[in-house]
Amino acid sequence: MDKFKDISRHFRVTRCLVLSLLVVIVSACTSNATEDRIRAEEAAFETHQRAEQLAAQTQAAQERARIAQRQLDERERQIEQERQAQAERAREQAEEQARAERERTAAIARERDQAQRREAAQVARISALEAEIAAARASTQRLSAANARLEQAVQAAQELLEVLNSEQSKYANTNAAGQLELPLDKDRVLLLESRKDTLKAEAQALAQP
Repeated sequence: MDKFKDISRHFRVTRCLVLSLLVVIVSACTSNATEDRIRAEEAAFETHQRAEQLAAQTQAAQERARIAQRQLDERERQIEQERQAQAERAREQAEEQARAERERTAAIARERDQAQRREAAQVARISALEAEIAAARASTQRLSAANARLEQAVQAAQELLEVLNSEQSKYANTNAAGQLELPLDKDRVLLLESRKDTLKAEAQALAQP
């Protein structure tokens, strides 16, 4: 009986110990779970904060990238505008130089044509003057020749006159039959007359323009 009482008491004590241990274990488990939950919540909060910080940093980086891209686009646009402006200035300068070159070439061509016309006019005038001089010289030569022929014709006429006078004087010397003592030199008279007429004709021909 006592033995059963001892066993019963031991069982109750053991059960109390087990229950106490279970309570301790449950309490410990509950405490560990709470701490784990708190740590998990803290870790989640820290992770959330880091995620928010990372998102903010990413957003800031993206904003800086957008700003840098806009600045780059603006710079590229300015560079393109400057390039187009330079190309336009270069084109206008090239057109101006080409126009000036065309005008200079045209002016040179006009000056060359004018010089050629002046030279041709001078050559024509010189040729005309040379022709006038040659004509005047030829006319002078013809007049000189005509004058020479006239002088020769005058000399021939004077000589003819002298011969005629000499022939006329022969009529003063006749014989009893009325014949001339000295015969007339008719051939000489005819020769002198022919020579006089020829020289006169040549002089008239040379004197004609």
